[in-house]
Amino acid sequence: MKALGIVAEYDPFHNGHRYHIVQSKKITGADVIVCMLSGDFVQRGTPSFYDKYVRTHMALDGGADIVLMLPFAYSCQTAEIFAFGALHLLNLIGCTMLSFGSECDDIELLQQAAYDLCQQDHHSCPALKTHLSSGRSFAKARQLVLGNRNPQAAALLNHSNNILAIEYLKQILLHNYPITPYAIKRVSVLHDEPIKKNTFSSASHIRQMICNHNKEFTSCVPDFVADMLQTLPYNLLENYRTILYQNLLIHTPQSLCAFPDISLSLANKMKNNLSFFSDIEEYIDLVADKRYTKSRIRRSLCHILIHFQHAHKDLSLIAPSYLRLLGFNKTGKKYLATRKKTNLVLSNVKDGYRRVDEAQRAFLDYDLRASDIYQLGIGGQKATDYRAAPVYIP
Repeated sequence: MKALGIVAEYDPFHNGHRYHIVQSKKITGADVIVCMLSGDFVQRGTPSFYDKYVRTHMALDGGADIVLMLPFAYSCQTAEIFAFGALHLLNLIGCTMLSFGSECDDIELLQQAAYDLCQQDHHSCPALKTHLSSGRSFAKARQLVLGNRNPQAAALLNHSNNILAIEYLKQILLHNYPITPYAIKRVSVLHDEPIKKNTFSSASHIRQMICNHNKEFTSCVPDFVADMLQTLPYNLLENYRTILYQNLLIHTPQSLCAFPDISLSLANKMKNNLSFFSDIEEYIDLVADKRYTKSRIRRSLCHILIHFQHAHKDLSLIAPSYLRLLGFNKTGKKYLATRKKTNLVLSNVKDGYRRVDEAQRAFLDYDLRASDIYQLGIGGQKATDYRAAPVYIP
């Protein structure tokens, strides 16, 4: 069976995601679609808007055959580490194809950008160090250096989905994965365009509409998603405002530096603005500048919330090796039966905890902690991961 991998958040699943799956099946001729789904906290640096099991249902109803969970250690991270974890696991499960949505569907141009970035030594590049010392973020400094060699490729980095696409392609190159990539051009509308039935809109716009009690969001998602979301609670980083304030109050600038991506200068900014802490987004606006992006600060807050203290360099050396099974259908079940001897697929947390080694158990601990803290934000129950069985749709 030919397996196609898709890395996703589906937060929530919308018409653009359905279009992507349909086009991917059509172009690749895949027999099975494996979705690598972010768990309780996502790459943008927030708790997922909807619970991972809700999003698993959406994925399976929307065309996925298997849904696996990207561990917290990799899901709430920079694009590079996010892609590192996701591609490693898709390779482990035997995916020979990868499909992603991006603003650019020129796969050769995306691959050239990925190749150029692979050649860029982050540690010894004088131009990169110059841009960083001037106060620019790493992402912007990297883009400026790339622009000197390949302006067309550098322009791709102005768009978030292109950035993720290029990071996926980098991982394929760096690790020589036997995975063929396919780029599907994203289709969307501007926020100020009128909402019509079957409209393509971004997940962020849909979340905004839901928060504003705007029922027009139902035109941007499949009917089964609209029905599902009518009464379900959603989660926001703001729900952890008191907990985060207490944590920031207790920590010193030096102890904050134990969290990945928090430098001493950022820690000082976080502490110095604590007296103005009332609303999380307002606080993030105060701390952010051209070096410290809002996404970086949000991810740091999530790491503080989960007490996640693994350095980036360690994450790049220790790849995840367990596959948390969130859901599957009949086709997925058939494919999983062919992978039992070669992969560590965990369908039961208690059993899985005994089967993984010490390093992987530490990552699994973070997953379980993230799950409990996520449920705290929506008033849910503790230890849901111990009780929940993978979603099965015959």
